Amino acid sequence: MCLILIKPENTSVPYKMLRDIWDSNPDGAGMLWLVKDKVKLVKGLMTLKDLHNELVKLKEMEVAVHFRYATHGAVNRAMTHPFVCNGLTEEKLRFTTQHKVLMHNGTVKPFGSSVESDSFQLAKDVLSHVSDSSAIKLLEALDSSKFVLASPEIGIALIGKFIKHRGFLMSNNYWDMTTAKLPKAYYDAHLEDDAGIPQFKLWGSSFDDGDDTEWN
Repeated sequence: MCLILIKPENTSVPYKMLRDIWDSNPDGAGMLWLVKDKVKLVKGLMTLKDLHNELVKLKEMEVAVHFRYATHGAVNRAMTHPFVCNGLTEEKLRFTTQHKVLMHNGTVKPFGSSVESDSFQLAKDVLSHVSDSSAIKLLEALDSSKFVLASPEIGIALIGKFIKHRGFLMSNNYWDMTTAKLPKAYYDAHLEDDAGIPQFKLWGSSFDDGDDTEWN
């Protein structure tokens, strides 16, 4: 169970929140953001310190962040999200592209192996070969998962049911002991309350502005 977090422009993710999410999704992280007509990404962040240092540089930007909890594929830098949908097997850790870029929270069968994650194979073998609009329709049909698909054409599209939680849009809140019934040994409850909700091009129905309200 990975997690995707959307950081609005001109905001910072509180360090305690970042740490709590990392502790429950410790297998690496990556992020993407838009600059004019390109998608920029950084991935292969295998420590909380590395992730925090990269996010600090992007305070002014609207950023999608992925925290990995590995279910398929090796735990290494290459299998961290996001994945560029260009059909290539080599994953660069810093990249600027006009191709589609994918983040995923969930599992997609029958993809995945002991070496490659299901998300990596979905991006490489399927999404690389279809248009942006077709990719969105395909991902919408996988309603047990949540996705971010980004490109210059569509911007940052959130697909699946996300929630507004503590001032951010997230694919789940399982990491948070204040709302989720998880072993307390794994997570510390936090009390921060952060303002600011990003405005995205929404795919599907609009969302309720109440905290922890699901939308898609």
